[in-house]
Amino acid sequence: MTQLVDNLADLTALRDRDALDIALVSAVHDMLQPNSTAICRVVGDAGSERWRTCAQLLQGQSQPTCDSAWADLDSLPPLSDKPLRQQATKTHQIVQTEDTPSLALFPLKGNLDSIGVLEITTEQPLTAELKRLVSGVLRLYLNFQALLDYGERDALTELLNRKTFDGAFLKATPVSYT
Repeated sequence: MTQLVDNLADLTALRDRDALDIALVSAVHDMLQPNSTAICRVVGDAGSERWRTCAQLLQGQSQPTCDSAWADLDSLPPLSDKPLRQQATKTHQIVQTEDTPSLALFPLKGNLDSIGVLEITTEQPLTAELKRLVSGVLRLYLNFQALLDYGERDALTELLNRKTFDGAFLKATPVSYT
């Protein structure tokens, strides 16, 4: 239980969305010890949407990996390649397979229409109690994301405020020390 509280404290200490995704994947991975844990989001224009892995941690890995934010969209899997992910995002319900290994998909929907899933692969299907635990952690994560949205955006235009824009710009700009 102490580890869960520590993970939640770490999660809410972050102000960077990429780091927040990594913290969520790490926290769930620490709690459940699954085969894999990942956050996948829908990216691209309508009609050509793709799945981008924002954070993934496999069993035995110490650091999460992700698809580059600048990845060529054609290199990412199309929406239609992952029907269970689509089902979870459309129904806003947890989707779980009963096979071995089992796949559990928890829908993620942020305030700014960011659509995605938390995908957990385990040897056995998650129990109702574990699904409630993961859902509770996800509610905290989504509530914290909503607070970040509120603090980073203008209420009228929903555009990034100056501080957030500058931070995003600097993050996207390659650093040159020559």
